[in-house]
Amino acid sequence: KLIVLDEPTSQLDPVATDDLLATLSRLASDRGATIVLADHRIERALSLVDRVIVFERGQLAIDGTPQEFLERAAESDTLNHLLPPLAELFDRAGLRPLPIDARAARTQLAGVEVATAPVRQASPGAAVLTLRGVKHEYAGSTQPALQGVDLALGAGERVALLGANGSGKSTLLRIAHGVQTAGCGEAIRGGEVALLLQNPNDYLIHERVADEAPLDSLASFGLEPFAERDPRDLSGGERQRLALAIVTQGDPVALLLDEPTRGMDQARKLELAAMLREIAGSGTAVMVATHDAEFAANFAERAVLLGGGKVLADAPAPAVLGRGWHFATATARLFPGSGLLTPADGAAALRAAGSQGGGS
Repeated sequence: KLIVLDEPTSQLDPVATDDLLATLSRLASDRGATIVLADHRIERALSLVDRVIVFERGQLAIDGTPQEFLERAAESDTLNHLLPPLAELFDRAGLRPLPIDARAARTQLAGVEVATAPVRQASPGAAVLTLRGVKHEYAGSTQPALQGVDLALGAGERVALLGANGSGKSTLLRIAHGVQTAGCGEAIRGGEVALLLQNPNDYLIHERVADEAPLDSLASFGLEPFAERDPRDLSGGERQRLALAIVTQGDPVALLLDEPTRGMDQARKLELAAMLREIAGSGTAVMVATHDAEFAANFAERAVLLGGGKVLADAPAPAVLGRGWHFATATARLFPGSGLLTPADGAAALRAAGSQGGGS
């Protein structure tokens, strides 16, 4: 009669997430089950739920309908980061009511036309990591994990690696780093390549933060004040930063991350995106394997989509994240073909459309 789920979508691709939410919805409607879902990725679930409960520092902060949650979160300086992308877009544009889902947003914006955003071509530096004809097959598998992948990363480039579960993303990262050998093909590295796997705890082996990485590395990630702390006493975001300090201390030419936003709330995702942009700004190529299109839009200038072990798309981020459905951002689905990816992009376009039309 009661089903309780803790972060069930954190490692699922968008297709699997939609399937899970549809199953939960049927259990509630057809069998009368009560579903309690704890999750940071609420945008696709919000239209399916009757009630939203928000905790802040161990205390009940909001308990109301989805619409009440949106309005109260928007009014709060400490909870506004919980707004789903379309509600954030409307809030930034000064529009009310805040939409619960894409259907409500489209209804409110009926007849509004926004300008297409220009696609800016990135100008990466010389190649620092190149994969040529990489193939790999696991024993007992019915399909190769990678099938002749060609891929190059330039110095300072920011790349999102997208694809469904089992598409070959993790295998590609491990082969690119060198921790795994390709069955065929080659990985050409212009220097040290750093790899951060999904669990930052795997990198913590000492009893003091100061013993995990040099002080200058800790300082660059804002961790110097925690030098005498036990790494396991740090928060999840702080452990993530510590793991980054550990793997980047050798000044790598490329940094590879596998699903680093798993279990993160929006505030931490924005912090991580800013951190990775800063690392790339110093000349390190950064590639992140992720299912999170919203995070990819905040971080990446280029997106590579894998499917069945093959590269299905490799283009500027707006060209990949702005089309299709499952790996498109909420803003891109609201304004298809516009090149708008983030709530900030969409809000700016709506304000421009309103000023040209004499109001909104």
